[in-house]
This record gives sequence, C-alpha cells and structure tokens, in this order.
Amino acid sequence: MTGRNRVRVKEIEKVCGGNILCGDPETEIANITTSSLEIKGEDLFVPIVGERTDGHKYIQNALRDGAAASLSERDDILSEKPVIRVESSVEALLRIGGWYRRNYLSMPVIGVTGSVGKTTTREMIATALSAEKKVYSTKKNLNSQVGVPMTVFEADTTADVCVLELGMSEFYEMEKISDAAQPTDAVITNIGVCHIMNLGTQENILKEKLKILTGMPSPARLLLNGDDPILREMTEEKIHSFGIAEEKEIRILFYGTGENARFIAKDIVTSEEGKTFVFADRETGKEQPVSLSVLADFMVMNAVCALAEACLHDVDLSEAAGKLKSFSGLSGRGEILQKNGYRVIDDCYNAAPATMKGALKTLSDMKVSGRRIACLADMLETGELEKDYHREVGSYLAGLKEPPAELFLYGTLSRLIGEAAGKAGYRGTVRCYGKDEFDLLKKDVYDSVKEGDVLLLKGSNSMDLKRLL
Repeated sequence: MTGRNRVRVKEIEKVCGGNILCGDPETEIANITTSSLEIKGEDLFVPIVGERTDGHKYIQNALRDGAAASLSERDDILSEKPVIRVESSVEALLRIGGWYRRNYLSMPVIGVTGSVGKTTTREMIATALSAEKKVYSTKKNLNSQVGVPMTVFEADTTADVCVLELGMSEFYEMEKISDAAQPTDAVITNIGVCHIMNLGTQENILKEKLKILTGMPSPARLLLNGDDPILREMTEEKIHSFGIAEEKEIRILFYGTGENARFIAKDIVTSEEGKTFVFADRETGKEQPVSLSVLADFMVMNAVCALAEACLHDVDLSEAAGKLKSFSGLSGRGEILQKNGYRVIDDCYNAAPATMKGALKTLSDMKVSGRRIACLADMLETGELEKDYHREVGSYLAGLKEPPAELFLYGTLSRLIGEAAGKAGYRGTVRCYGKDEFDLLKKDVYDSVKEGDVLLLKGSNSMDLKRLL
C-alpha cells in the first residue's frame, strides 16, 4: 500500500508566499505535474516558462482535464478551481518540496549526484537496499529543480528509505535542489566535464556538486568515489575552504579499488556472463563475493557504491549482492540487447570522454563470433576543449586491444574521432555522416551489421542515436 499525504491549497499558498486568486482554499492536493497531458487526479499544475513554450498556456486545459489547482505567475488566470499567484513557479515548487520533506518524510534520504553515472548508481543503490527495505526512488530522470521537488512530494511515506538523483547544469542549482531533498546521505560518483560549457572548469563543477551538502544535517555523511582523481583529494578541511558547509561536520567515506577506500572491489574478473569481484568493508572486515550480469567496468564501481550504502543502512550483504546479480542495466545506459542474431550495446543516453572510452573498452573486451562495430555521435556540452576531447577518444580507440572493425561517425565533432584514430594507427573502416544524413547512416549501419556482430551505439542524448533501434 502506498502512503500519501494530501495537503490543502491554503497550506501551499502559505508555503509559496503566494496568494489565492480564486477557488476553494480547502481543496486537497495529492500530486504535482508540469504537463497538462499527465494529470493523475488531485494534481497541482505547475506552469513552467521555458525557452520554447510557456506552461501558462495550458493551465485551463489542465484544470479542465482533472487538475485540482494551479500555480500561476500571472494575475489574469481565473477559474472555478483554485489558482495560486506566485512570483516564480520553479521557486514555489522548490519551497513546496522542502516543506513536504521536513513535515511528511521521516525516512533516510540518499542523494546521488556526479558528472556521469548518477542514474545507474541510483538504481543500483535502490536495488541493493530493496533486499531488506521498502525503497522509494527517483522515477525516470526527474533530477532537476523541477523534478526533485515533484519526486519528494509524491514519495511513498511508508518507505524505509528514499534514493533521490540530484542533477545540476548551472551555478547555484544544486544548493536549491539539496534544500528541497534534504539528504541524510550523499553520494558523488565522479567529476567530469559534463556542463563545463556552463560552469567553466572542473573545479567549479566539483564545488557545485559538493553543494549537495547544503540541505544535509550535521554530521553529513558523504560517500565519494575514491578512484576519481579529483574526489579522492577531498577532506573536510578542503571542502570548508571552498566556503561550503562550513558550519557542518562532514564525515567522508571512500569507495573504489585503492588504499584510501573503506569499501573496495578486489579480484575483479570479466567473463562472457559479466563481472565478478569480492566486495570488502575494510572497517568491519566483512567480505562478499559479487556476480554482475553486466560487462562494463564502471558497473563494478556502481555496485561497490550500492553495497557500501547497503552496509551503512544495515542490509545483509549476501541478500544485497543477490539483488544486484539480476540488475541488467538501464535503457540507453549500457543495456545489451539481442537483435536478429547480433548484439547491440545501447549507450545512447549521454556521452562524455570518460564514458565514451568506457563503452569502447567494453566493446573491445567482449567475446564475439563476428565483428565489433561502433556507431559514435558527438559528445556535446564539453566546452571549449570539445575538439581535443573527441581527438582523445580517437587516439584511445586506436590503442585498444580489439578496436572496432567498422566505425560509423555521426555529427560534426565525431569526425575528429576518426581523424585522430587514423593518425594513431587505426586501420578499420571509417564512415562519417552529417546531422542531415541520418537516414543514410541508418541504412548503412543496417546493411553492415550481421549475425554474430556486436554494435555499440554511443553519443549525446540530443544526437538521438536511439532512433537506430
């Protein structure tokens, strides 16, 4: 049974610092939506003003189709149902999320952030904890200033633990999201170059990710990837020196494969079936053999993080490891699909230099009866060094033990992968396609792939390689 709390419009008015323009203030709200096409019943409709559309155009549709009430940044929205006038819909939504978290959610909340791997890590943590606990976690990709408070508001109040994904792409965003989520534990998976176009440097990305501490209690428990070259240097003193959480005690724990980690993976073995390793908690001496049915190297680190959280929340390690064995990856994030006698590594959701290299290594390590084929698209939002990053991937590809026999490159920047690979000694077939040549790319890939082959699809989400599936 799902536990939910209904709140009244007059409560939301007070939390938002708004005022009710019309309708009954005693009206009850159980859900929040930003889409007039996704009304669940007893919804508060939140109109978002975006670059392409203004949600205020859909308020009347939402109220007509079953929403119980709406926020509005305008005074001229009138209805028989309640409309609450606010200065900013997004700021109001963040306030609602933080208020609901404080008043209605008493369970521990694990906040997961990082440049890449957030969603998979979040899902693996939830999977491991589900061995002995009732878990509520982020649905879909609702990890933003809009998505996080919506997720908090619709959380199952009977859950034992909540696992939330917290994303950010600009300055000052993480602290707002953290205030809404108020995590009791925080995980940072890595510091890469995603969103470096907005944030300028990796140090800025680090500082913004560390602001997940903003909404946390003191002492704040922070689980960091000890294999990440930036995160492994973190200490409480260094974080305080950034002006972050200066008033809080920060308890830092590391996971990884190195000497600095409390939670480690050792004896890692790759087979056709997946990965095996031994998980160890150096503080307690506990060890647990782990088998994963996924092939990517980064999945081992995600699993170590998930089992670390299982330890910290008193979940039996054997049971947690058993749950992880059934984890087969998420759509678009390294999932392996069977198609007409060949396999497809669906890694289309996003791309950064580290994840592009990781996907290519996974392809290289796989045993195949046919050929290895890679279809790579541009890595976007990588800033002024974007050309260097693509060349770096090309050089890396050429040095793999088993590089792909065929390389399909889609987009302007991806051509640089092929050029750099050729200069580094790559001797496979390279074919390049512009953004307006997707149909030709699709035809050529379909014509090329045969029974026994493995095809890797990897690129930034907006390049939409998913269409090849």
